[in-house]
Amino acid sequence: MSGIRPRKEIPMRTFRRPALALACLFALAGAARSAEPDPNEASYKWRVPDGRTHVLWVGGGHWHDTLRTTAILRQALEGGGRFHLTYTEDTGTLGRLKPYDAIVLNGMLASMVPEEEQGLLAAIRAGKPLLVLHAASASFRRPPPAKKDDPVAGHPEFYRMLGGYVEHHPPFGPVHVRVIAPGHPVTQGLAGFEIEDELFLFRNLEPDNEVLLETDFEGTKRPLAWARRWGEGRVLHIALGHGAKAAGNPAFQRLVMQGLAWLTGQPVQTPAAAVK
Repeated sequence: MSGIRPRKEIPMRTFRRPALALACLFALAGAARSAEPDPNEASYKWRVPDGRTHVLWVGGGHWHDTLRTTAILRQALEGGGRFHLTYTEDTGTLGRLKPYDAIVLNGMLASMVPEEEQGLLAAIRAGKPLLVLHAASASFRRPPPAKKDDPVAGHPEFYRMLGGYVEHHPPFGPVHVRVIAPGHPVTQGLAGFEIEDELFLFRNLEPDNEVLLETDFEGTKRPLAWARRWGEGRVLHIALGHGAKAAGNPAFQRLVMQGLAWLTGQPVQTPAAAVK
């Protein structure tokens, strides 16, 4: 036993100092990493820190490439510096609308559970602005060979809020758009224009729709855009915008930008060149 030296106790503070230094080093490295922008997080963050208007853009559904058309419109809208778009095809988001300043329904929605539909209607009634683009006014229509039913009968309040329902459309082709409310902020500075698009023909039009644009079809005036109120919320319905060619039309882009400005209470600005 005499040849074995007794073990010397080493104070804990001797270990604490290097451990503390190492922890600080990791913390600094983590802070440096978190300071680097994450492109995915930047595109879909919950709230926009620079004060831009945060727009929830709901696409998807049948027969329309809303992802492509939204990509074109997104460049035009975000390039102006006032709007930030979050795109989704998940209608579940319609039950969680508090973080967003405005909503765009762009897709031909296949279905919504009652909680989603009532959440959307309640949010608009309370003052959340809504832009309805093209195929959204043909939502809940099931593609063939499904049984043909009446979406308006199944969702009467939704279609009253939209202001009308698409019954059918003629073949895709040129549409001459006539501005009939030049004094409205949405159509400010816009003259009549031509667009290659799908002409929607409506039924169940609400009498309090303020028609902004129209065209002629088979000797009858047909509305192409209208503004209305749903409770405290502003609703703008633009029937144009079927595909990429329509989305790249300068007059259509201006219509969408001025529409979102009006919906969110912002002044109308002269738009930059159209994004193709």
